[in-house]
Amino acid sequence: MVQANLGIEFHHTAGTNEQIFVYLDDAFGSCPNSEGWVCYVWFFDEAAGTYPRTAFVQKPFDILSAGNYTFYLNAFAASPIDQFGYWSNLVAVFYPS
Repeated sequence: MVQANLGIEFHHTAGTNEQIFVYLDDAFGSCPNSEGWVCYVWFFDEAAGTYPRTAFVQKPFDILSAGNYTFYLNAFAASPIDQFGYWSNLVAVFYPS
């Protein structure tokens, strides 16, 4: 199981609907075509300003043998907004069967 948290800061314009999609995958650049969990952040009715938000995602991965594995936290904005990620963490835990 891989879990990740991401801190995002949005510079919001009033009256716009802004979204960000956050993905976990084991392939670099998989966003936005990953089948991972997606997080939506909606702002339409908020006043203009800067808004910090957090996103949490998790996804199980099949681990077939011992070795090194790499996982990626990817995100993209679905609308033309000014935002940036300012922190993230990722935790992978192996649960033997």
